[in-house]
Amino acid sequence: MGFCEIIVVDDGSSDCTYEIAWATIQECRRKWPNIHGKVVRHTIKLGRTEAVKTGVNKAFGTLTVIVDPQTLWKTNVLKELVEAIEKGGKAPNFTAFLYRTNTLREMLNAKTHINNFKPVS
Repeated sequence: MGFCEIIVVDDGSSDCTYEIAWATIQECRRKWPNIHGKVVRHTIKLGRTEAVKTGVNKAFGTLTVIVDPQTLWKTNVLKELVEAIEKGGKAPNFTAFLYRTNTLREMLNAKTHINNFKPVS
C-alpha cells in the first residue's frame, strides 16, 4: 500500500480527543513513514456532516473512508478494502463508508445529507 493519510476531526469535544489523536499520529509517524496524519479541531460542535466535510476538504487521497469513533476494525481491513477497489473489484459489504474523495466533496457541497451518501460499490 502506498501513501495513506489519516485525518481526525475533533468536533468540539470537551475531552482530550485532539491531544490523544495528535500524540498517536506523532508516535505512528516514526513507525510507518508512509502514513501521514492530521488532526483538525472544531472549536464548537458542528455535527457529523460538517466534521466529515472538514476532513474531506483536508484530504489528498482519491479514496476516503469515514470511520466513526465507535467503529472497531480488525487488522488489515483497510488494506484489503483498498486493494479490492484498486483491482477493480467490488467493495465488501462492510464498506458502507468508502467513497471516492471527489464524489464525496461534490455531495457535501451539494448539501446532501450524510445518510444519503452512496459509497463505492
